[in-house]
Amino acid sequence: ITKSINLTNPRMNMTGAGYAWMNLDKTLTLDGLYIDTSDEYGMRIPDGATVILKGNNYIRAASYAMGIPGNVTFKGNGTLTLVGGDSGLYFYSTDDTTIARIMGGNFKITAGGVGIRSEYTTLSVTKGTFDIDALAKDGVAILGRTLKLHGGKFTAKGAITASQNLEIRAADLSVVADTAALVAARKLTLKDVSLSVGNTADALSKADSYNGENCIRIKSAANLLGTSLVSRITYAVTSAA
Repeated sequence: ITKSINLTNPRMNMTGAGYAWMNLDKTLTLDGLYIDTSDEYGMRIPDGATVILKGNNYIRAASYAMGIPGNVTFKGNGTLTLVGGDSGLYFYSTDDTTIARIMGGNFKITAGGVGIRSEYTTLSVTKGTFDIDALAKDGVAILGRTLKLHGGKFTAKGAITASQNLEIRAADLSVVADTAALVAARKLTLKDVSLSVGNTADALSKADSYNGENCIRIKSAANLLGTSLVSRITYAVTSAA
């Protein structure tokens, strides 16, 4: 497919090569989708959609590979590769009550500026794998208002930045950035994890706290001692960090 697909205002079922929108239950299934377009967006999907990922899917666009204007849930075991000149996955709602839930899937994101952009939407991740490459020198892997990474595995080139709160719980992360790997303007919380930090990927060492280092490795520790608290670090990180 070489043209942008806009599903933001559907009134009936819509299907095409690699995608199927079921209007009654607001379900979008991606299975073998391939979009390569010079349009601004590769695909835009409706508010309230549940996206089921199957097989291998690929979207490349000039600015935003996938744009989402409201609430959304991602599920499934498929792979979604997103390539955007600006952002790979773009939640562009300006309503700060909007929630994006990622509960499965394998995401491979390459972006000129921001891998996952959710400046108003709360991003909640409980499962899935993420390989994010922000190409610009000051690129950001994930940029959000409130980020709740409560599971999943992340490999990121570029910082993870929240304009409010960043919560990392029982998740695996490897982050390499040119500046602080983790930034939260209000509060950063690490829970049920073990932490290694350093200013280069080759010089990581175990740590009890995070103090603005450029590189981190976080391992989930939730299964080591059942539900007991292994590591909990709560503190403020200013946006200047």
